[in-house]
Amino acid sequence: MTCTSPISRQFILSIGLLLAANSASSAQAHNVPQVKPTSSASAVAFTDTTRIAGIDFHLTCGSAEKQYIMESMCGGVAVFDYDNDGWMDILLVNGSTLEDLQSGKCHSSKLYRNNHDGTFKDVTAQVGLNTCR
Repeated sequence: MTCTSPISRQFILSIGLLLAANSASSAQAHNVPQVKPTSSASAVAFTDTTRIAGIDFHLTCGSAEKQYIMESMCGGVAVFDYDNDGWMDILLVNGSTLEDLQSGKCHSSKLYRNNHDGTFKDVTAQVGLNTCR
């Protein structure tokens, strides 16, 4: 194989360097000493306060098999001030499964308005955000 264009030569050189770096790093990885944890207890603990904060949302994210691309693309979240009161509100975007889409079952997205006290109010219907058709 003859490489006449500079781009082809650069591409082949880049692949060669990538392979060389990969083999060097994998050889070094075997010489890394194992570090045992000092304690099984963590100093950090998290508490689920979503219900206390007024958020009731179940994310649907396709079937377990994720056979189709639309099932692997899930929902999302946006934190923004939708009502211009200076407090961040939450939009939770839901996904679905192919079966539910075909049968007409809906998994609604929800908009939560910040109550300025650590809690949120579901205002999805109030603002007309009906993601089910």
